[in-house]
Amino acid sequence: LPISVNANNLYTQNALLGAMGIGGTTTGADGIGGTGTGGVFDVLATGGGSVSLPLSGGTTGLVRLLARGQGGDSVAEGGRGGLGTGGRGTIDVNGGTLTGGPLLPSVFGLGGSSTSAAANISGGDGRDGERRVIVQNGGVLTASLSGGVAGGLGGNATGTGTGGNGSGGIATLQVTGGTANLRGASIIATQVTGGNAEAGNAGSASSGVASVTVSGGGVINIQPDASGEAVLRVGSNAFGGTSVSGAGGNATSIGGGSFTIGSGGTVNGGSLVVAADAFAGSSTRP
Repeated sequence: LPISVNANNLYTQNALLGAMGIGGTTTGADGIGGTGTGGVFDVLATGGGSVSLPLSGGTTGLVRLLARGQGGDSVAEGGRGGLGTGGRGTIDVNGGTLTGGPLLPSVFGLGGSSTSAAANISGGDGRDGERRVIVQNGGVLTASLSGGVAGGLGGNATGTGTGGNGSGGIATLQVTGGTANLRGASIIATQVTGGNAEAGNAGSASSGVASVTVSGGGVINIQPDASGEAVLRVGSNAFGGTSVSGAGGNATSIGGGSFTIGSGGTVNGGSLVVAADAFAGSSTRP
């Protein structure tokens, strides 16, 4: 089943698959932007079936698979941006084969922001998203997971408003009785970032969970690309927002990143990087 890239949808940022939830902007009433909740995408190669994704994302370079949620912005004094919640994305190679170029499966939530520089408006929260890659029962995946994260990005504030919080996210790669051939640089990651602020406090960040497990006869081959790069990065990162005269946002890495080689699991070639970092936000106030 060969699939081509659709390069004409601005809301999905030239996505091959896009399940986007986008909240509306508010200009009054309670001053809160609309909620945006990401949908669901599934790419399945099962029962001996074969899926061939594009080898290139065209001008973007990456083949995008998106289930993002974006909260609506606010222009109302005293209001705040809407909540953005990431959706769910699954790549499941269950007894089939899947090949493709540099894939970007992205499922984060983006909080809405203030779009009125003269008003006191807070940013909305961004959270969650679940991104799973599964290779099982003799399935074979040959691709690069070059980008895309789960997690949340808080919206930005103006005036005395506070930045939105970023939290959550799950990103996993599970190889059980199958083979994952990962070319070049691949990432399995969650990332959360607090929203920025001016006179108010910046948003905090609390990270989710990123994990890789290979077991039960499963094999991960980390293979070089044309430039010779061959690395698998597993991480869960948190970045507090920054504020001009308020407090910078806190950052906490709760779930962390993990890599487990279970009974019968094998990893060949390349480099492996596992990290769980948290960086509190800064403030420029005296």
